[in-house]
Amino acid sequence: MGGLAEAVGLSPSGLTRAIERLERRGLVHRVACQEDRRGAMAELTVEGTALLQAADVTHAATLHRLLLDRLSAAESAQISRVCQRLFGQEATGCPAPTGGEEDGESTLPARGGRTDRHDEPDGDNRHT
Repeated sequence: MGGLAEAVGLSPSGLTRAIERLERRGLVHRVACQEDRRGAMAELTVEGTALLQAADVTHAATLHRLLLDRLSAAESAQISRVCQRLFGQEATGCPAPTGGEEDGESTLPARGGRTDRHDEPDGDNRHT
């Protein structure tokens, strides 16, 4: 569970306390690690899985309402391209492209680079 503690940003003792609370609620149970008898893994119960799935739906809807629904189709497409570049694949949770550039060429600068393409109304592309 040391790896899980690091992944969620808790100390090992903090994770142990959190797992104990989740166990009391019937959301997880501990499974002995076969490779290292000193260790244990936390496994979601059926109830824990159902709660996680319900939270995921609520979380996704909230993200859409607060962030993604406020973007234009072009902005959504640009975010999708950024997510694909960052994750190296079709990124889950990022909006699917809904239009924009037909040739697939990104308006984003190359890594570490800059672009002269701006959406300034007066066409002034100078950087200030």
